[in-house]
Formats: sequence, structure tokens, C-alpha cells
Amino acid sequence: MHLRKLFSPIFAYHLNLKCCHVKGLGNPRGLPLFPSCPIRIFNFMLPLPYPNKVLNMFGFPEWIEFRELVRRMALNRNWKWSTICKVMALISGALLNLPLYSNQSKGIDISKDPSWRAATRAAHKFENREPTNPPAPVTYEQMKKAHAALERECPIAALYLMMMWCCAARAGDIATLLKKDVRVEQTTESDSLTDLTMTIRYGKGAHFRGPYPVATILPRKDASVLQQVLNDRLRKQRLFPDAKALRDRVLQALRNENVLSSLPSVRKGSARHMAAQGVPEEQIMRLTGHTRLETLQRYLGYGHQLTREAELARDSVAQALREPSS
Repeated sequence: MHLRKLFSPIFAYHLNLKCCHVKGLGNPRGLPLFPSCPIRIFNFMLPLPYPNKVLNMFGFPEWIEFRELVRRMALNRNWKWSTICKVMALISGALLNLPLYSNQSKGIDISKDPSWRAATRAAHKFENREPTNPPAPVTYEQMKKAHAALERECPIAALYLMMMWCCAARAGDIATLLKKDVRVEQTTESDSLTDLTMTIRYGKGAHFRGPYPVATILPRKDASVLQQVLNDRLRKQRLFPDAKALRDRVLQALRNENVLSSLPSVRKGSARHMAAQGVPEEQIMRLTGHTRLETLQRYLGYGHQLTREAELARDSVAQALREPSS
């Protein structure tokens, strides 16, 4: 099977005047894979999120353009706009990186085509408008009940849940913590809360913005468990080596309180709880690791939970629109 079957529609439409030049750049008849490379080279040489979508393009008639191909696949498989955007990005990246897995010396920038650019912009616009189905956020009361149940069965799992809540962190962020990245302040018997500082070096947030510090607090009982865990770990050792088992315990405890919840529900519930208590947007974003206010607003449900700044703006509008008393 040759790569020309995959790229012939776009080559025929955008290059070489429908392949009039036999040896010209982009000639689909001269695009075999290297003899030593199997067809699954996509999986090894390109970091593509949907390699199977590329392989499924084989066998289509040459007159079908890629955007028409995406449209037909989306209709047949009932894709959401987010999937359409990912597949279009996959096609664009595959063409641009042709030299990595074919005998072509140059890639093809399909984004220069006006119709492809218009289709991509429209897909992203509809993706932003498309309603999402996020997991239900966990309330503070549900978190406390799940934490109490875990405290009786597995104190380390209870600590895992409390660190997720107090830091508004992803479950994966807590799982990748090293001993050297966590610092617990010394407390006295009269203190009910303990200062906690940690550095998120891995995970989704660190991938986009680099390592970032998180300063928060922990209940004294959980801080005591955390200190015991720190004493048992080496400096560069994972804080929670068996993170998967702990996540499963936490998830089961959460679903005992709310069957619709999942691990991301803790992060979302924590952000909404802080907003309800009047914590400023900037401080919430410092904990969650968000760099854009729009992302935080999506966590808060686009108006379902107002931040302090939104409430102040609402009060100012109400004061301006209120009729003056006679």
C-alpha cells in the first residue's frame, strides 16, 4: 500500500496541476514509503493524536478533497466539533511533516489554502460554542464525607484527596510529586491548619507554563500523615508510588457520595468553593495553574458560580441602574 493513496487528493488539487509533471514535487505517483519503514511509521515517527484516522483515509477516490473527507467522516461517525478540529490538525501536521516519513524533500503547508483556513476557523468557532458535558463538581460537604470514610480505611488515600482539594490540583499532579517538591511547616498542637508549599513540575499545567509553585494549607491531621510519608521517602522518590490504587480508592469514596462524580470533579468543586467564599480570581488561578481567565470561567460554569470580581461588577451595575430616591 503506497502513501500516494493517502495524499493524492490534496496533491492533485493543490500541486503540480493535477500531476502533470511526473517527477515534480508533490507527485503522488512518486510517494512510496521508505522500503525499510512499515506502514505503521505514523505511530513511531510522528506524535499524532489520531494515527488511525490517517490510515483510514486510504482507498478514497482521488477527487475527494480532504475537507470533504473530514465532513463525510464526521457525519458518518457523529463526531463532535472538538474531534473534527483534532483530525483537521492531524491532516495539516501530516502534510507539513512529509519529509519525516516519505521521500519528499519538502512538506506541504495546507493552511495556505483559503478554503482550508476558512474551514478550520469555522470548526474552532463551533467547537467553542459547543456545549460540554463535564463531570459534576464535588461539593465541600461531599468531599468531607468521602474524606472521613477514607480516613478510617486508608489515611494516605484521605491525604491524597485533601491535597487535591486544598490545591485545586489534578489527580495526576499529586501523583507526580517528588519528596523534594513538598514542604510542610512545623505546627503546634493549637494549630488546626498547616502551611503547605509544593512545586508542580509535571502534568498538563506544567507542560504549558513550566514548573510552578503552589502555596496552600492542610488540616493538621492530614499534615501529620504527610510528614510521615515524607520521612519514609528519599529526596527524589515519588511521594505516592502506588498512585493508581490511591486514585481508585478516592474515586470510589467520591462516588459513594455522588455517583456522577469523577476525579476531575474534585478540582472543579474546589475552584467553585473558593469562588463562593470570595477568593479573588487571580488567587484561584494561582492555585489551579490556569493562565487564561476563560479557562477558569469554564470551570466555574460560565455564571453558575460568580467570582468576587463578577459580583462587584453586578453590584455596580445595579447601583447605576437603580432609580434615585425622591
